[in-house]
Amino acid sequence: MKLKDKKVWNLAAVVAGVFIVIVLIAVAQKRAGERQFANLDGGFYKEPVASFGVKYLVPRQDIVDSGRTEAAAPTLSKPAFEANSAGGFYADDLRGIALVLNGQERFYPFQILNWHELVDDQVGANRVLVAHSTFCGSSAVFDASKMPANFKLTNSGKVYNSCTLFEDESGNLWSAVTGTQVVGHAVGTKLPLVPSETMTFGEWKSRHGNGSVLSENTGFERLYQRHPFGSYDTSEALYFPINHSHCVLNEVSKKTVCEPSRKAVMSVVESNGDVAGFVKAYVKSAGVLMSGSDKVAAVAMFDVKHDRVRVYSAKLNDRSLNFAFKNGKIIDNETKSEWAVDGTATKGALAGLSLSTLPTTEMFAFAFAATYPEAAWPGKPAPVADVKVEGTTIEAPATIK
Repeated sequence: MKLKDKKVWNLAAVVAGVFIVIVLIAVAQKRAGERQFANLDGGFYKEPVASFGVKYLVPRQDIVDSGRTEAAAPTLSKPAFEANSAGGFYADDLRGIALVLNGQERFYPFQILNWHELVDDQVGANRVLVAHSTFCGSSAVFDASKMPANFKLTNSGKVYNSCTLFEDESGNLWSAVTGTQVVGHAVGTKLPLVPSETMTFGEWKSRHGNGSVLSENTGFERLYQRHPFGSYDTSEALYFPINHSHCVLNEVSKKTVCEPSRKAVMSVVESNGDVAGFVKAYVKSAGVLMSGSDKVAAVAMFDVKHDRVRVYSAKLNDRSLNFAFKNGKIIDNETKSEWAVDGTATKGALAGLSLSTLPTTEMFAFAFAATYPEAAWPGKPAPVADVKVEGTTIEAPATIK
């Protein structure tokens, strides 16, 4: 072989060697980045984990493609409303999010939210994001008034613990449950919660006769008369994996036991860095439940007439009150005053005074357990041992693939 040919081969070998080294380094860096994501037993990292310039509050491997992108569940950015009296499309037992803000009264039916999951609305001086995750039954209203004008959330087609993650214009991911940026460059940024309630359309009309309801004329063709995933809300099945479960495996029957059921409806209140979740069935059974948390001074009362939970502050004029249900009546232990489910004292030393309604969110029990694994469950019959996911994961229907 000529000297010139040898030099060419030697140069080629060097180039190939350098290329291989670069590839090996890239692979090593990728694997090192992946190894940074420690497994979580529910919830979020206390400190963000950085990988290739992006920060995460959740394990990257637990972010799952749902297939439900913005095209499948488009955000309603210019929602139309109609008077309650014109809302004949909706049945009185239809549930939704009730919002009273800046003198305006608006009702957002789950019948519409199940198909869109996010309404970007301007209510007086406040820009609000009405968020609903169909897969985990969560509903909340967040204030986006202080966000940049170009801030826009859409459905990312991804979920964490089966709950929707929204995507902003920069590709950052936000939790539909907490309103927190969980992946991106400003993780931990949290949209303020706007007080709202969940109730039936019938109750809404009786309490807010001059209010308005989100119109079914959204500009999109959807079968709003149906749930997009059939009987999902009433089944025990989950479409996607979760990294923490409140269910336990019965060693005798080898069957998974969930108490409460995975899709049990919960009202969740957050205060002073702590969280408490009230299971509707537990409050209904007890009549009234205290939060059981030193940081969350809250009491939940069951409204039999409207079949829902109402949550109030258990403090009145800086005085802590403890409530109990005795002989069919709600009584505070401190003054023995009698209370109505609307939070007003009807008899006793505190008659005429009212408790403050607390901002709450709503979600299924499995989502509460996965989001707040260490939170209190007032009224739970007995402590349950934690297990890794024993939930039934089923094939998602074609509509979200």
